[in-house]
Amino acid sequence: MTDRGPQTADSGLWSVVCGQSMTRLRFVLLLLIVLLALALRLYRLDAQELWGDESVSVSARRLSETQVLLGRTDVHPPLYFFTLREAMIPLGDSLFAIRFVSAFWGVLVAPLVYRIGKRTLNDRVGVLAALIAAVSALQVFYSQEARMYTMATAWTAASLWCTVELLWRSGPSSPALLPVRSKEAWIAFILTSLIGMYTHYFVAFVVSAEGLALLWAARRDRAMFIRLAVATAIVSVVYAPWIPIQRQYAMTQAYARWELLTPAVLADVVKQTLISWSVAKYNVIPTKPFPAADWGTVIVVAVALVGMIGAIRTRRLEAALMPLAAAVVLVLGWAINPILPVFQDRYLMIGTPAYLVLVAAGLNQISNFRFQIPNLQSAIPRAMLAVGVVAVMAPQVVALRAWFTDPSFVKGEYGKAMKFISGRAQSGDVLLLNNYIQWGLFDYYQPANVPAQLIPTESLISDDKTDAALSKLVKDKARAWLVEFGYAAQYDPEHRAERWLAQHGFKQLSQDFIGLRVNLYALGAYSETTPAVRLEAKLGPSVALLGYSLESDTARPGDSLRLTLFWQATDQVTTRYTVFTHLVDSTGKPVAQTDSPPLGGTAPTDSWQVGATIVDRYAIAINPDTPPGQYELRVGMYTWPELTRLPVALNGKPSGDYVPLAMIRVTR
Repeated sequence: MTDRGPQTADSGLWSVVCGQSMTRLRFVLLLLIVLLALALRLYRLDAQELWGDESVSVSARRLSETQVLLGRTDVHPPLYFFTLREAMIPLGDSLFAIRFVSAFWGVLVAPLVYRIGKRTLNDRVGVLAALIAAVSALQVFYSQEARMYTMATAWTAASLWCTVELLWRSGPSSPALLPVRSKEAWIAFILTSLIGMYTHYFVAFVVSAEGLALLWAARRDRAMFIRLAVATAIVSVVYAPWIPIQRQYAMTQAYARWELLTPAVLADVVKQTLISWSVAKYNVIPTKPFPAADWGTVIVVAVALVGMIGAIRTRRLEAALMPLAAAVVLVLGWAINPILPVFQDRYLMIGTPAYLVLVAAGLNQISNFRFQIPNLQSAIPRAMLAVGVVAVMAPQVVALRAWFTDPSFVKGEYGKAMKFISGRAQSGDVLLLNNYIQWGLFDYYQPANVPAQLIPTESLISDDKTDAALSKLVKDKARAWLVEFGYAAQYDPEHRAERWLAQHGFKQLSQDFIGLRVNLYALGAYSETTPAVRLEAKLGPSVALLGYSLESDTARPGDSLRLTLFWQATDQVTTRYTVFTHLVDSTGKPVAQTDSPPLGGTAPTDSWQVGATIVDRYAIAINPDTPPGQYELRVGMYTWPELTRLPVALNGKPSGDYVPLAMIRVTR
């Protein structure tokens, strides 16, 4: 009994030392997690070119602070664009600097979900949530995009943390909320909610879930109810100035497809969003899912469900807030879907902080399973936790590897297209931009050696308006580059610009890039209506080549052969064919070529009227290094992408798979 006092003192000192050691270890672990998050988000940050939506963000650099705050940049709230504009002043407008803003907010998500997880359940849940956030493919993906999604997610996490602090109890068995809530906590809740909502509309979904939880907590606490009412009023009043601008967007861009409010559509929205939250769901053309998105989603969702059950069973409101927030985001995302042009799972990224905590809670729950196996009772939970962490992180690693290394995940090639044009531009060229949305990209990547003109969208509503506008834009120009960006159905559904250029010039080349197409036309077409050389050529069962006109049968390297073909459908054509015009040497090897659907793609063969004549023009560019000599000009048709050529009959006799037109002499 005499030694008991000193033993107690030593034991207390040892507990303090151990506690301090664990605190230091936890700090180091969290620091490593944050550094990991930073490294993943900065790795190859500027590898991708600027793409469509990002250019809208970058256009904020051309506007004043007032214009940005008044929503002149985008349909989304202005705070991200204001932040980006201010950041570009000291950082510059390099791709790295532009995207660093998103990367910064993406890194902050990790420590924020740590605080949420720790306060909601325990420290282990917080650490696991931070680790998953650090390596999440979705979080990294949007941390490398100059858009508002990571900033909105970070402020959503901050608002969620403030709500958890307001809901937190002294213990899981505490019958009521703590009687005192500091004004600072309420002020923080108001500020984080407003900043989030001024970053992205849908942050209001999570704020609504937080309001429901706080309202439930305040049902027996009059003081808290009053503070909640005041907070709600402040948020509403401060956000109110943006509502008219938001309404203006809704009136011009929104849809009313109420038939989408069905259980089947809800299931689809939930499926797409859970894939996105669990791994990542690629939704940029060309659409290609991330590897591991299928099996990875199954694993992560299963773990999250375990965490949801565990959170609900704690009977703690702050823990129940996590599944509530995730569910409200999913349901409201489905409810608002009918008025959106198209559902995008990234809009609901604001639900990921709660989801990440649920996944971490699931891993924690798995590690708490008890097995009555002698000598292994402590080892098995650790092993199960390790297996769970690896299972959740494995699909992230697979998806990130694809994002960083697979060229098929390139999101845009506008800069590459501009370099392509700049390297081939000549004096007398003009660059025509079809679709005003690309102006931000063009402003960033524009070639210095080609003047550019934007084709007014209103000029493409009729042939007369198109003729008047394009005649003015190409006046005194020798060649016109047409840049078609995005979906033509949205800005030129009848392809009037392309058709006008094909009728007033010779199509010289067509090159596809990710997100856009570049066409080049040699202008100055003569208005011939009959072929200079008549032919009796039949291609396949339904296409006839009536003849052709050739401006000259001699050319020099670097010149273009101007060729006009006269087609006719002898019967209904049911297949779309591509025309090839090849200049070949004595071995049959092409030295120059232009391949395109008829009339620059504006007169597909399956739309031809039987008996109507199609006047189809091409400019075949001869490479500057082409040696002098005699070359044969050949034309024909093939199917795409099979590259199967149509059989040819000349004067009623089979003649291979091309029509020989003329011998071309290339001279120096």
